[in-house]
Amino acid sequence: MRKVRSFPTGTGLFNGLDLSGQQVALPGTPYPAEVWFDAPQPYTPVSPDPFTSALLVAASGAMTAGSSLPLISLATAGLSFTALVDSGATHDFINVFRDLSGIPPERPVDHTIPLVPGAQPVSRPMYRLSPLELDEVKRQVTDLLAKGLIRPSTSPYSAPILFVGKKDGTLRMCIDYRGLNAVTVKNRYPLPRIDDLLDKLRGSAYFSSIDLQQGYNQIRILESDIPKTAFRTPFGHFEFTVLSFGLANAPATFQAVIDRMFRPYIDKFVVCYLDDILIYSKTKEEHLKHLRQVLEVLRREQLYAKQSKCYWALSQVEYLGHVVSADGIRMDPRKTAAVKDWPTPTSLPELRKFLGLTNYFRKFISGYSSLAAPLTSLTRKD
Repeated sequence: MRKVRSFPTGTGLFNGLDLSGQQVALPGTPYPAEVWFDAPQPYTPVSPDPFTSALLVAASGAMTAGSSLPLISLATAGLSFTALVDSGATHDFINVFRDLSGIPPERPVDHTIPLVPGAQPVSRPMYRLSPLELDEVKRQVTDLLAKGLIRPSTSPYSAPILFVGKKDGTLRMCIDYRGLNAVTVKNRYPLPRIDDLLDKLRGSAYFSSIDLQQGYNQIRILESDIPKTAFRTPFGHFEFTVLSFGLANAPATFQAVIDRMFRPYIDKFVVCYLDDILIYSKTKEEHLKHLRQVLEVLRREQLYAKQSKCYWALSQVEYLGHVVSADGIRMDPRKTAAVKDWPTPTSLPELRKFLGLTNYFRKFISGYSSLAAPLTSLTRKD
């Protein structure tokens, strides 16, 4: 059994129990469930901390209860990220996982908003908001102002705001930039093909995924283009200093920035689709080395990850709607359930939506075209 060295003391990771020098084994899960200390009697943490953090995961393919494993620990704010590798080297990456608290540093690439010749400032009236939405506008605007991600504006541009419900029941404030986007010159920088990215993962046995924290907000907007992002609220007129959802070319800019940062490693042991970064390796030793290299890039570039959405050194991981493992790539069961539970289409628009969903899985279904032919024939005009 490997002994854990340099493990942070007094962390509260397992109800404050100090693991230094203890012998630890872990079930195959991205979150701690049961841990053994030199004896078969399990110790079960009462509950995870408020951040579902302090992830304790195994950097080994044999991810079963009682296995002898080196460990990677991701701790909460104020604690260190420690990679316990065979050499015993320790690297501190805590800054990679701190909360996004201000405007990002200057980078070689800023987001620009070039306009078609002759374009005039676009200004749209506000949409009506419910009392709940008004409270949320005030809260989010106050937070964005405090972080420097927006600032008061006197711009002739103005876009309305609206809200979209999130899965957790909270509201996402969105800016309706359709007017501005209509007069924006489009950036054709390519996003990777998902099937090409997945092909690169074949033959790998260890996977870690990193989700960047509010990825777009970590890219600046060119100073001269900031006034074009202006939006109006019942509480004032503001403009973004950082990249915002809804802007044309936002995905292209973000992908270009990420590709530049990880270019030495892309297609070798890293694939990146916008803010979803996946590290893949054939061996345990390789993977620990690759993890350090990727985290060093994030630290150097001052890019911040959302620790509750990161998974480390797993033998199986979800990525871009697929389940990736050493055994290959398969469909995410949650997405196949969506097909299974889809209500029977009763109109042409509903049928097209259903076929659009099933088409996503065609590469996994032998003879898909023949199976879908009776339905696709219904979508053709006489």
